[in-house]
Amino acid sequence: RFGTSSIPTHVVGVAVLRRRFGEAADLVLRPRPGGGERADCAAAREHFARTKDASATLKMAPMWMQVERALLEGYKQHGPNVRSQAGQSRCRRGGQRGITRGSQGGHKGVTR
Repeated sequence: RFGTSSIPTHVVGVAVLRRRFGEAADLVLRPRPGGGERADCAAAREHFARTKDASATLKMAPMWMQVERALLEGYKQHGPNVRSQAGQSRCRRGGQRGITRGSQGGHKGVTR
């Protein structure tokens, strides 16, 4: 789940499944049409859309915008080009490990 808003969560999910991580991040961070969002959230989204300045946007974004803040922290730490690579190394590592939760005391057959 990526929150409930004017951007349907299944659209974000489809972008992730297609490994279009930059597109998924854009969907989460983009301004919401219709003005149904709190003013502080809308201002942060608008600022990022205009400037792509993750550091300044983090200062504006409320703490409860957890998914958005996590994306912005990634941009702040790794630069703007991380958008096209976001999540790729993590997906590769997880797939190569092959560790199952069953072997770690969790549910059998569920891979991490």
